Amino acid sequence: MIYQVFYRIKSLRELEWRLRYDSHARTWIGLSEVPDHSTLSRRVATIEKSSYELLFHEVLYRLNPQTCITYWDSTPLRASRFDQEARKGKGTRLGWYVGYKLHAIVSEDLLPLVWRVTPANIHDSQTGSMLGELTLFSVFRLLGDGAYDVSVYLNVQQNTRYTW
Repeated sequence: MIYQVFYRIKSLRELEWRLRYDSHARTWIGLSEVPDHSTLSRRVATIEKSSYELLFHEVLYRLNPQTCITYWDSTPLRASRFDQEARKGKGTRLGWYVGYKLHAIVSEDLLPLVWRVTPANIHDSQTGSMLGELTLFSVFRLLGDGAYDVSVYLNVQQNTRYTW
């Protein structure tokens, strides 16, 4: 994955192709054969499930984000027309699009604290469970637009003021 980031490789298919023709990288990584893109995909998913969250929380702890005021919003992510899991949704900038939504709660210094990627047809108000993960931070005020009507979850942090 470091090789992929360093060479700005956008997809696992491209990574597979580049590794086939880069014998020095294969030797350095310790690969006798280049795995196909589906094997790479399964391996990345395993790494993400087992290590990514721990690494993210450790880095976030060391960065010590300013969380007195946090912001909550979503942004559309377009998908490939071949993506079978993408759904049709409506965004303020794109209008109707096929893809996903990234819902994020960020700190004052714009570090992501909590996020979810959902299909585009999931309404913002259905992501209220993200507030449960916000208890790790000392948030004084959470700012979000009217779409995040999550009054059910307001008892998660009694010291937090939620502004819609």
